[in-house]
Amino acid sequence: MLSLSGKSFFDIKRNTNRPFIISAFNIRIEVVGTSFFVDAKKRNEAQVIVKSGTVKVSSKWRNVMLTKNQQVDVSDGKLKKTEMTDAERIFEEKPQTLKLEDTPVAEVVQKLQKIYQVRIELGKDVEKNKITTQLQLNDLDNILKELSYLCSCKYEKKNNRHYKLYYEQDKE
Repeated sequence: MLSLSGKSFFDIKRNTNRPFIISAFNIRIEVVGTSFFVDAKKRNEAQVIVKSGTVKVSSKWRNVMLTKNQQVDVSDGKLKKTEMTDAERIFEEKPQTLKLEDTPVAEVVQKLQKIYQVRIELGKDVEKNKITTQLQLNDLDNILKELSYLCSCKYEKKNNRHYKLYYEQDKE
């Protein structure tokens, strides 16, 4: 058994004869072959996030099983299980491609903002466009140039964290 105080990422291979168990203050984490993140910095609070596989998290009152893209927040021994919406950000992984089929450009921009941690402004009426393409997520400037081409609009890089897609008549 491993005692943990702090943050750590684990990638554990399954061994049914010898389970990997972590004790973090008032919770117990039993690993069934997985990769996951534990944040147990405070005595009565912790968080476990599963990247792959299955993890069992226990407190005095309850047990929960977590699988890929699930997390549990622990506060005073109470467990609250939720689905992850931003696992790529947590594990610092970015998808390699983004496949879009009749997807509203506003939805595409939301995904790009999360992946690249930037602000992308949409000018008037640009959000009405829908996109069908597959984007290679290796260069944001090239992605935005492609979106501007597909939407027949203009693209402007305001700074390294702020971009804008707009129609010429709407330029401020």
